[in-house]
Amino acid sequence: MPILRLSPDGTSYWIASGERLEVPTTGAAVPTLANEVQTTTGIAIDEQAIHLSLLGVSKFSLESTGIITVAGTLDYETLVIADDHIPNKKYVDDAITVGAPHTHLEADITDLQAYAPVAHTHLSADIIDLPAYALVAHTHLAADITDFPHTHVEADITDLQAYSLDADVVKLTGDQTVAGTKTFSAPVVLPSFTVATLPTGVNGGMIFVTDDVGGATPAYYDGAAWRRVSDRAVVTT
Repeated sequence: MPILRLSPDGTSYWIASGERLEVPTTGAAVPTLANEVQTTTGIAIDEQAIHLSLLGVSKFSLESTGIITVAGTLDYETLVIADDHIPNKKYVDDAITVGAPHTHLEADITDLQAYAPVAHTHLSADIIDLPAYALVAHTHLAADITDFPHTHVEADITDLQAYSLDADVVKLTGDQTVAGTKTFSAPVVLPSFTVATLPTGVNGGMIFVTDDVGGATPAYYDGAAWRRVSDRAVVTT
């Protein structure tokens, strides 16, 4: 019959096969089965768990619920550095979080221009609050804007002429050459002058003289003098 013999103080005790060896319930600080030199290192057995104790601290425990716990070590996940190390849930969560997608708030981005080389397209739905980013200087090319409809009110435009192509408008002042046939839907009004106030002539220019000797008349400049249209006589009083 197999037996286990214990001989404390030279006295022999034995447990026959099939019988149970009962040991006292103790915590991790006082292991049930301990090292003969370091008595706080060993196996501690309580009613609900078995512990592997090192210097009185449970480093590994198996609970009755089936939970395996590595305890007594701060930041255990930082110690998982080899293939045969057992990771815990926090280690896995931390590892996944590193590569998981996340959202940047405005305060998280110290310099938006540092990300400018990354090519991307913004849709109107992507922009929640455009004015919040307006202070960051950047340039949009026409190809970058696929669809950005907006409405300008009169107050937004301080000077419409400043945005017009110079060659496509008739100026109110200054010299300008207007090409092509122009059809007027109302009478053309020539600038009016008296004989005393005749302007410096421009070859081919036309005016309306209000006090010519023969009465008011249109006149043209022939390169030397203003002449009446009716008889080509020089305008006089």
